[in-house]
Amino acid sequence: MHNKRIAPSQIVNMVFLVGRELVLKCGFPEAARTSVTAHISTWLAPTLTVMVTAMKPKPAVMQLDDLMTHAERYATFLMRKNGRLPPTVLASTPKGGVCYVPHDLADARAKDNFANAARLICAAYAATAVVMALEAWVTTAKPGEPLDDTPPSEAFDRREFVILMGETAGQKKQKMLPIIRTDAGGFFGFGEFDTSSYTDFQGRFVGLLPPKVPTTEQRALAKAMLEMMGVTDATLGRGFPRN
Repeated sequence: MHNKRIAPSQIVNMVFLVGRELVLKCGFPEAARTSVTAHISTWLAPTLTVMVTAMKPKPAVMQLDDLMTHAERYATFLMRKNGRLPPTVLASTPKGGVCYVPHDLADARAKDNFANAARLICAAYAATAVVMALEAWVTTAKPGEPLDDTPPSEAFDRREFVILMGETAGQKKQKMLPIIRTDAGGFFGFGEFDTSSYTDFQGRFVGLLPPKVPTTEQRALAKAMLEMMGVTDATLGRGFPRN
């Protein structure tokens, strides 16, 4: 499979396999993006982050780097094992790693609930870093041409990606991993894609961490809201999935 580099001036539009449009903005005019940019979800709760060592906590930047690396290994493991990656949130908290995979994302409401649960998890467990990992269809505009309005999931030239979106206080990181499949449809591996020029992802699955460190009362409220949604300590994965 041939993977060509995308120029910074191009527009990249993607749709999650779990539904909902996501847009990468890379310096194109406001008028060119108003019709395709999805709204950022209102903050309801924080996200998941990397594990904190028992000795000396690492700086936030290192936490996010480590978590992004783990998320990629986790995605590779599941793609090789199952041929697909379920939407997953990985978060680092003062008491270790937290992992959350929703049971069902059949419709837009379920996807909104998943995004809100991820925010609440981050708040309830005082997450310091979080990575959202999921599959997406991606279409790109050719240099000097506008982006086609055809939904990526229906586009003839669509490409299949695993998307990693990580954040910590004051920093965000993204990684797009093109999926290479065998003739039979199995997972062969990931290709290369330069995401250094794409720094602004928008949609329901971004902005998971709370804008401020939650208070004890806010954490308790977030945990109570999670329990109402059926998300408890028993349903959350502790530590990070082995790969």
